[in-house]
This record gives sequence, structure tokens and C-alpha cells, in this order.
Amino acid sequence: MIILHTMILKITNDTKYLRFVYDEVSKFSAQNSIDETTKYKLNLIIEEYLTNIIEHGTIDGKVHQIEIEINKASDGVHVKIIDDSLEYNLLKAEMPDLNKKIEEKEPGGLGVYLILQTADEKKYARENNKNHFEFIVKFQ
Repeated sequence: MIILHTMILKITNDTKYLRFVYDEVSKFSAQNSIDETTKYKLNLIIEEYLTNIIEHGTIDGKVHQIEIEINKASDGVHVKIIDDSLEYNLLKAEMPDLNKKIEEKEPGGLGVYLILQTADEKKYARENNKNHFEFIVKFQ
């Protein structure tokens, strides 16, 4: 793998930054000739993950830091998200039962399901009281 271009974004745990991140990922994609399908997948995964961090991981009322590193590489786009919120390994999350009728389903879980189904590769680690979630979206 050869890294061709990198972008780092730093935000805090406020949903008002979701649009900013979306716009920056879209600009990065355009500047680096990333196809629309890959751009869509990147934005979907990043938005779902950030929403989970903000809504479920930072419930203590404090300001939390979130860093997003995006690398265009020869094989796809590699993303690392580091945050200091509550420990949460989405790779071990229970998946929703998609066969249940909508009335029978418990709320939640679909965003994590989308992340795990959309990313081509993913890994998680907890280091120095921070979540490190990394994923790759490969070029088509």
C-alpha cells in the first residue's frame, strides 16, 4: 500500500460538526478523484460512526475530542477515527434481526450494521483510554 494523500480533521462531540465532516470528505474525494460510490461509502460510515460516538459514547456532558484521519492509498481509502469517549468495540456489537417486522424490532443497531456491511476491512483497538476504529473502503 502506498499512501497518496492525507487529510486530518479534529472535531468535538457535537452533531453540528457532522455537516462539516461530510463536506470535507466530499471535498477530499473530489480533489483526489475518488469515485462517487467510494465517496458515498466513506460518508455513510463516518457519519454513522460519529453519530454513535456523539449520541452514545459522550453522555457525561463533557467535551470529547474526535480525530478523523483519511488516507487515499493505492488500494482504496483508509480511515482511522480516534476518540476519548466510552469504550465501544462495534466489531462485537449484536446485529439487528433484519427478518423481523418493523413493529417487532428494537430501536438501534442498524447504523452499526451499515458500517460493518459497507467497510471492506475494519479493526478496533482500545489504547490509552481511546477508541481506535480503522476501516478501508477499496476502490471498485
